[in-house]
Amino acid sequence: MKKAQISMFIILGIILVIIVAFAYAFIPLLGSLSKQDSGNVHSFVQACLIKSGGDAVHIVTLRGGYLNPLQTITISSRNITLLNNGNTNLVPDMDFVKSQIESKSEELFTGCIDDFSAFHGRFETGIPKITVDIYADSISLMLDYPITISHQDSVKNYNKFAATIDSINLPSVFAAAEQTVNDMIARKMYNLTLLKSLGIQTKAIDYKDAIIFDFNDNGILHLVYAVQ
Repeated sequence: MKKAQISMFIILGIILVIIVAFAYAFIPLLGSLSKQDSGNVHSFVQACLIKSGGDAVHIVTLRGGYLNPLQTITISSRNITLLNNGNTNLVPDMDFVKSQIESKSEELFTGCIDDFSAFHGRFETGIPKITVDIYADSISLMLDYPITISHQDSVKNYNKFAATIDSINLPSVFAAAEQTVNDMIARKMYNLTLLKSLGIQTKAIDYKDAIIFDFNDNGILHLVYAVQ
């Protein structure tokens, strides 16, 4: 009987030693940020950057290139940006459009990140700064966003991120918009040949004393504006 009890204690002791050894071996690994965790954070930021940038382009172009249009007309409870004031052409230049996309991208990005609530660990972040460059076939997004992730004895740092969004020639679309406004001011006529040649769906809709122009590439670009 005593031998059986001694054998049982020995077995329990061996099991306890194994458990303690296992804990010492794996707890440091569990308490650190693995490469996969680090990659997930980077991919998450990248995805938020792309989505925020694309949504910002869509929103800004829907408002005629403005976040806060100077003038609007209301059609079926929807405000349409008016891009002329009498004989004054209000189509914004590309530097202004770029600044509007940057501003909206940063706002949407902050909401998308949501303080990294989907991740474990302690996150210290700076203020996101997005720089947009607009090209003939794409839009480049550069994000300056310092991130420090602390989890027990591990620390990861990030700062620079970049993404590219495919886009139909945005400068040409706004150049065509400027031309249609000038034509309407000068002759009450317009020509959408250039936009059609770019593969953009175009509509010009008569509405009371205004013409509503709708340019859509079936992607992120959807420029809508009115001329009186």
